[in-house]
Amino acid sequence: MPWPQPRSMLEATMWGLADMGRFLLGTVAVLAGLFVAGMIAIWLFKALLTGIVYLAVGAAVVVGGGYLYYRAKRALGPETRARRRLDAARETYRSN
Repeated sequence: MPWPQPRSMLEATMWGLADMGRFLLGTVAVLAGLFVAGMIAIWLFKALLTGIVYLAVGAAVVVGGGYLYYRAKRALGPETRARRRLDAARETYRSN
């Protein structure tokens, strides 16, 4: 069924405004949808990056602690200069 023809200039203007209103409503709806989608994407991206940063910092702390423990254990192990010095000091200053 074809669209009815406007009977006057006023009616034609009103139909044009109605079409324009429909266009503006659609445009605003699309922009609002894009805005919400962008907000959700940024929120998810931030949450993902925050989790990755926490994992990286946690791993660095654990690996650094293990490295320091290994170095301290190796430095004070048997038959090292530091161990001999500690043992000599203990025997020298032992209380009787």
